[in-house]
Amino acid sequence: MAVDKDSRAKILVVGPLKCGKTTISSYVADTSESAGKEYRPTKGVRILELESADLKSQELSEKIIELWDCSGDPKYEKCWPALRLGVRGVVLVVNPERSTSEDLLFWYNEFVVKIGLLPEHVMILLHHTSESTNDSAIADFRLPSQMSGIHTIPSNIDHEGEALKNDFNNFMVKLFGDASLM
Repeated sequence: MAVDKDSRAKILVVGPLKCGKTTISSYVADTSESAGKEYRPTKGVRILELESADLKSQELSEKIIELWDCSGDPKYEKCWPALRLGVRGVVLVVNPERSTSEDLLFWYNEFVVKIGLLPEHVMILLHHTSESTNDSAIADFRLPSQMSGIHTIPSNIDHEGEALKNDFNNFMVKLFGDASLM
């Protein structure tokens, strides 16, 4: 069965090294590939496919989401032009205890500005884990002015996992709702 482009969405999950991209991608996709706490860097990209049944949303019936969990290692930079092809949305992930707003701006320029995405097609996750919860780091994190207006949420899977899934679902509904504009 052929799938038309309006029923499929390529979503990039990008950000600096060790910020939680794979953990978030696996959690949203309901996979247990990274269930352990041991850090294993992504090599290049890892693609997870979610069907609308995974997303608990009537608006997304018969939709397929390709979640591209991209390595934060700059050694894969030569692959980035290929990763940017056909992208409908970007999830920027940053750990506010390990990275600065300037780090996040780099990823925004590479994967939002160069694609020409609208701010509505971008979501920022300020991700932290239970082991290193520092609410003041999240409260103190300031987005660069170029990124103002982008939907930004704190993310801690251990304590707010269902809220993360709901925010991701709402983001997908928005992306598919805007498909006619693309």
